Amino acid sequence: MSEPTFDISLTVAQVSALLIDGHREKFPTLDSSDFTVKLFQDARSWYLDNVPSTAPVHWAQIKDRHEGAGWRTVGTSEKSGHDAAWGALTDEMQRRDFRYGELSAHIADMENGEELVAEDGTQFRILKPGQEITR
Repeated sequence: MSEPTFDISLTVAQVSALLIDGHREKFPTLDSSDFTVKLFQDARSWYLDNVPSTAPVHWAQIKDRHEGAGWRTVGTSEKSGHDAAWGALTDEMQRRDFRYGELSAHIADMENGEELVAEDGTQFRILKPGQEITR
């Protein structure tokens, strides 16, 4: 089975914004070269063509602070929002100055439909199965 190919336009600023919010640590060899731009174009196009309308399981999501950012899922669980959130989401929350001792209460708030916003503008949420996904 061959890999699908996509064609979409991204500006250098959009690629830079994607790289700035933590992706550099995960992919240290990425830069704004044509290959990187094509990589992100393909990924973005696939995502836009395959976005579900409702959450199939509990999703822990982050919306980065830069302009034009979309929600990205950092954890999932079939059991609970707490299980989905604990790990990558709580790590991101601590990086943005949420206190460890308050994380359980914040997760409970997000399980009840609240979105949290860090001082730097980063947003956090948990979606329940069947909950409509907004952008």
